[in-house]
This record gives sequence, C-alpha cells and structure tokens, in this order.
Amino acid sequence: MAQNVPVNRVRFLIPFLKQYQLKGGLVSDFQQELGVSTINEITPSDVLSSVLINSLVNKISDEMDDPYLGHTVGKQLINDNLNPFTQILIHSDSLLTALSQLVLNFDTESAISEYNLLINKDYVIIYGDRSQLLEGSTWQADSFFCTFVATAILSHLDKAADSKKVIIKLPHPEAIPPSAPFTVIKAFKNRLAIQFPSNWLNLSSSTIKSNAELLTEEKISIDFTSRVNEYIASNINNLSMELAAQFCGVSKLELRAQLQRKKSDFSSLVLEYRMKVATTLLLNQSLSIDLVAAEVGYSNTPNFIRSFKKHFGITPLKYRKTNS
Repeated sequence: MAQNVPVNRVRFLIPFLKQYQLKGGLVSDFQQELGVSTINEITPSDVLSSVLINSLVNKISDEMDDPYLGHTVGKQLINDNLNPFTQILIHSDSLLTALSQLVLNFDTESAISEYNLLINKDYVIIYGDRSQLLEGSTWQADSFFCTFVATAILSHLDKAADSKKVIIKLPHPEAIPPSAPFTVIKAFKNRLAIQFPSNWLNLSSSTIKSNAELLTEEKISIDFTSRVNEYIASNINNLSMELAAQFCGVSKLELRAQLQRKKSDFSSLVLEYRMKVATTLLLNQSLSIDLVAAEVGYSNTPNFIRSFKKHFGITPLKYRKTNS
C-alpha cells in the first residue's frame, strides 16, 4: 500500500480467511474475488472496497455455517498481540486516545460513511449510519467491529468493569451470540453503536457539566476531500474517478457518497485544483499559455482558456497581465 493510502481493509479479511483455513477451507475458493490463492500472496498493496470485504466475510461465514464468525474473530483479534490495533491499545496513554485511534482506523471499513465519538456526562457512544444500499452485506462485518471494539474497551481498563454496561446496537443483533458478555439490542434503522459509561474514561469532576450539555463530539473520519486532492496533485494528467477511489481505499460509489456529504464532487475538485495551479504558473512570464494548459492537464489549450474564463471571469492572458 502506498504510504498515504488509508488503512488497508484487507487486514480485516485475513483473520476470517485463517479461520476458514482452520476448518479445512482453501483461500483459492475466493481466488476470483481476491486474485490470489493463498494468504501469503496478499500483499500490503492490496486495497479492496468495503462492499467486497463484506461480501467475502459473509460468504466465508456461510461456507463455515457459522452465524457468529464475525463475533469470534473480533474477540480473538484482541488477544493477538501482533494485531496492530492491540498495539494501539498497549501504547495509548488513555482509553479515550485508544478509542480515537481505533475508530479512525476502522472508518469506512464496514461501509459506514463516518464514525462519530460522542461523550456526555453519562455515556460514551461510538456510532455511525450505514448506507441502505449495503445493508444486506454487512451482517458479519458489523458483529466483528462491535465485538472487537467492545472487547478492546474492556481489555484496556485497569479495573474490572461490568461488561453488561457495554451496550451494542446493530441492525442484526442475532449475529452476536446470547452468551456474549455485552448487552446487545437491535438498532434503529441502519445505525451501528457501542455505548458505555463515561466514567470509564476517568473524567474529572471539574470536566463534567450538566446532563444536557455536550462535553465532546468529535467526528473521527478520513478527510476524503484532502485525499482526492492528493490524488489529483499526483496524477494531474491521468485522472479518473475509479483511480481516485482506489487511491482512497474505497469503492467509486463510496467515494461519491463521501464527497456528496461534503457538498462536493470529483469534477469540481479537479477543476478547483487545475485553476489554482494555473494561476500560480501564469505568474511565470516564461511559460506559454499552451504549456500552462498542458501542466494542469489540458491537452487542448482552447478548452483550458474557456474553463479558466468561466471560472475567473477573465482569460488566462488577461489574468497574467493584471497580476504581473
């Protein structure tokens, strides 16, 4: 994976594949979807969409006839000290820091558009709303995420905590077994949430305010606008929505939805970036208009001039003269 690509969601699939192997299954059964026949062939550069990950996880669960596979894997992963998220827990100076890092790393991995970390006087709530379109392919991924985070919370506490005070809300509560130590209830519509007492964060009395007053509401999410701008800057002459989505580690559909939530779209970001760079290049008198157009990704100079004039109200040449 390139250094600036978000968390590789393949790492969440590997423990499911290992469980499948332990039951006698072969990774090659999913070669068409993964493009590999063994776990060892999965490389850090592999980035799969959450749609495909959820589909594969459910397919593995069906093949193993295990309705609680997501829960089992989520619980086991906490006990694996080689797991990067366990390392986050070990090296965090507080439960709040650990949760912020965990949520940041999980963002978009279960087709949740954005996770939120909400803290008030009584409760800490991690929640997100899933896309209706993906609801049918998220059963096991939801139970995996909820069990993993809930177990992580309990394992991070210095003193024993009542696990029943961890309340998990998800669209398919039956994906977590009745024997689980948490309180599991059905979520309203497509919401996924994990709730526990805020005093587990060891909030000082001076920090706690009235019941009605919100102490903290932090949106933990990848800035997809910045991510797309990074992609545009690196690929100005070879731009496509599909490649931008791959760069961000999500599907094209997910990327479009993420940008729409920010009241933006891919074409607008491309135009904004091109125009911004063009204004800088135009200040260099030694560069011809043709060269400036080419540098910002236009193979046709008249098209560049039209776009520039429409955007700024003046031609590139007039802009240069005005700002010389």
